[in-house]
Amino acid sequence: PSTINHQPPLHFHHQRPTSMAYAGSASSSFAKWYVAKLKAYPLITNMSSAFLLMTTGDVLAQELEVSGCSDARSVSSSHQQQLPSSQPSAVALKSAISTPMLTSANATATTLANETRGTTAHGLIAALEHRANGWSASKLADAVEEEFRFWNPFRTGTMVAWSVGVYTPFYLAVYRLYDQYLPKKTPTGIASRVGLSFLLSIPINAAFYMYGAAINHTTEWLAIRQEWRHELADMGLAFESADHVVDLPLDWEALRAKCQLKIDNELERTVKTSACFWIPINFMTFTVVPPHLQPLSLMFFSVFWNCFLSLSQHRELESPASNEDDGEIKGN
Repeated sequence: PSTINHQPPLHFHHQRPTSMAYAGSASSSFAKWYVAKLKAYPLITNMSSAFLLMTTGDVLAQELEVSGCSDARSVSSSHQQQLPSSQPSAVALKSAISTPMLTSANATATTLANETRGTTAHGLIAALEHRANGWSASKLADAVEEEFRFWNPFRTGTMVAWSVGVYTPFYLAVYRLYDQYLPKKTPTGIASRVGLSFLLSIPINAAFYMYGAAINHTTEWLAIRQEWRHELADMGLAFESADHVVDLPLDWEALRAKCQLKIDNELERTVKTSACFWIPINFMTFTVVPPHLQPLSLMFFSVFWNCFLSLSQHRELESPASNEDDGEIKGN
């Protein structure tokens, strides 16, 4: 008999998949699962996606704001370090090596020696690795705590409420109208979709900035009213009398002025940025991507747009009244 039949068979199909293959399979499975949920539950799926995307974008915006403050502080400190200074004396150098530092170093060395006493070289290495792991875990915990210390959950909640309650349902209805009345693959239909999406973004962004100004003004008013009530209570005065209720009313004129100021300072910039950002993306989406995959294709870009909206929404502005007061002071 021929020996060819006795050669061991090749088992290429039994090779272990690589990490790239696992990643591709996982992403493909997620895409299929997400598209199935979009078809079965379009409103709930899109609102859940909006929740995650806006949360990610706002947290990223807050991180950028905190990093900017940290960078400013580090630049300021570096300038201070570059200022000319006299050479420290020997007494100053000696005092810099303070007693607490030496005590801490001696305590650490003593603890490590007690942990490794009577052990072999292998035990010494294990003890050193154990302490290194402890230090790393402690530093990691401190880093995580430092990150969340600057997170404002109320701000994220207001951004998510807008995205889930207003923005997502509005554009879901718009996309349904597109599919019903506009051709999907003709140049006229594509241009109409892109142009209408841009035009509709102008009033929706104006409403977004008025919403943010109203939230900011209302929270400030609630804080002032609460403080005012505490002051009345400290003076022994009651909030209610037999005839009427004593309370601090909401300043609607100031609210209108804040909304107008926010729109005047942010809307034009946002409209221009939206045109540069979304027109090419929407053109690509309406040209290449199937209708049921369009929300999935926009998820990646929405994170960065949400970050931009959060930064512009919470950018501090000076009121015209304060500028006029400054001018009067300088004139005097």
